[in-house]
This record gives sequence, C-alpha cells and structure tokens, in this order.
Amino acid sequence: PTRQAVDTEAARDFFYHEDEEIVVDGSGTRVLCLCEVGVYPPAEIASVSINGMLLDADHWRYYQSANSIKLIPRASVRSFIAGVQNVAIALDWGYEMPPGDIVMAQAKLVAAQLISELSAEAQAVQALSIGDYSVRYSADGRYGADISRLISSAKETIHKYRPMQMASV
Repeated sequence: PTRQAVDTEAARDFFYHEDEEIVVDGSGTRVLCLCEVGVYPPAEIASVSINGMLLDADHWRYYQSANSIKLIPRASVRSFIAGVQNVAIALDWGYEMPPGDIVMAQAKLVAAQLISELSAEAQAVQALSIGDYSVRYSADGRYGADISRLISSAKETIHKYRPMQMASV
C-alpha cells in the first residue's frame, strides 16, 4: 500500500516504461511539452504521429532539457494540431531505479505504519493519510509526533515529483 500511496500522491509512478505509446491532446502550437502529461524523465522518443499521420523523424526535434518536442520550420505540419487525443508518441521514459529520496519517502511511510501498529496505544486515535493510504495513531501517545513527522516529511518529498500543471486564466 505504501508504493501505491507514493504514486497516488505524486500523480505519477516511478517505473521505467519501455516502448510505450502515449496519446495526448494537440497543443495548437509548434511545441508539445511532455511534462504536462507526467512523462518524466524521458529517455528516448521513437516516433510522433498527428491525427494518425506519422511525421518524418527529421521534421521534429526532442529537447530533453525542456522535455518537449518541437516541430522544425520545414515540417509537413505547422503545429501539433489542437485536438483531443490526436497526438501519438512512441517512447521510453521513467526511472530505471526510483530516485533515492522517493525510496526514503516510502520507507518513512512504512516506518509510520509499523510504529502505529506496534505501539497499539488505546488513546484518542487520529489518522493521517496520503490518498487512500491511512495511518492511525494516538495523537497524545508516545509516538504520535514521530508518526506525524514521518508522514509530513514523506509528503513533502513526494510533492516535488508531481507533474507540472498548466492552466490559463
């Protein structure tokens, strides 16, 4: 349950996705940012299609530092045509090994769960949760502050990995 809690709180997973195809909305511009759909870190992009039309590999460039695909001026299309689920990208992405701080955040959740279960204090019980994951503990108990600190620290670390959200006003 702690692994799922980490993935839920981060709004992404920490696995390696090899030879995967993602389908995203066209941006209506020459640039398509993969950060916005949670593809991070990218490894390699094999192909790009817009509305079912495969683009020549020399008609687009992938910029890893910006995690975005940009159409070159002589591309067969002028933009990633605005649309719903009309851009298909074949790529490898993700983590071959989860980042160390994410492993530590998950370990903190496990520790909080174990302390909670092993202490079995019968005083006023509270619950801290991350998504569907919840740890019950006694706020006034011997380990209440420790459990709360472990979960808060884990949440803080996990939030650093949430995909960037863009919105217009």
